Amino acid sequence: MTPFHHQLEFRSSTVSWFGTDQAHVYDQNLQDPDRRAQLTANGWIDRDITYSFNSHGFRCAEFEPGTGFVALGCSITAGVGLSAEQIWPSIVGKNLGISAWNLGVSGGAMDTNFRMAEYWLPVLQPRFVVMLGSPLRIELVHSDVVDSFQLNRYHKDDWYLKNYTLNDENDGINYRKNVRAISDVCRDVGALFWSVSTEDWGQGPGDPDRGRDWARDLAHPGPSMHRHFADRVMREFMHA
Repeated sequence: MTPFHHQLEFRSSTVSWFGTDQAHVYDQNLQDPDRRAQLTANGWIDRDITYSFNSHGFRCAEFEPGTGFVALGCSITAGVGLSAEQIWPSIVGKNLGISAWNLGVSGGAMDTNFRMAEYWLPVLQPRFVVMLGSPLRIELVHSDVVDSFQLNRYHKDDWYLKNYTLNDENDGINYRKNVRAISDVCRDVGALFWSVSTEDWGQGPGDPDRGRDWARDLAHPGPSMHRHFADRVMREFMHA
């Protein structure tokens, strides 16, 4: 049985709005002079986006045998607020001439990345795997559902959650554990592995200005950040 994730509700469908990129948010931003100026500057006025999901709920083509790489991550990797061709997995796949199996799940945690990797890497047998992971979320199984959430929004009076969120090292430990676990899965299938935190993904030569480039929801990084990270990935795996 394929692992659960929230994008399964969109499987085998194409929609115009997704995640934090919603029609009412766009309309609200149009009414705000500053945000409308941002939309204009980033080229999002009256520009349509389509989100197409394969039969497994991922924003990429159907999985076919062949040479490819796997992208793991959250809403950035899933490309919220951007057209499919603008997101980093698509750019890498096109430039390297291989399939881009984008397993990014909007709102996903490091635990989500591990579950996707544990199931899908043996199936897809990728040449290499790149994870753009968010260290600030964990997953929790409840009522036969798996949810990911940012603990600092939920701790309230719960002793465990309060103490977990008050110590940043807990997020760091969870991040490192999942990186090591996914690295082991990659080793088992013979895939090279590279992991970058969403907190560090803009580093490197020629860093773009985060403030000038936004996705349509004005909450996620825009095309230049994706091109920048895609360049980093291609430098890492050009000869893989």
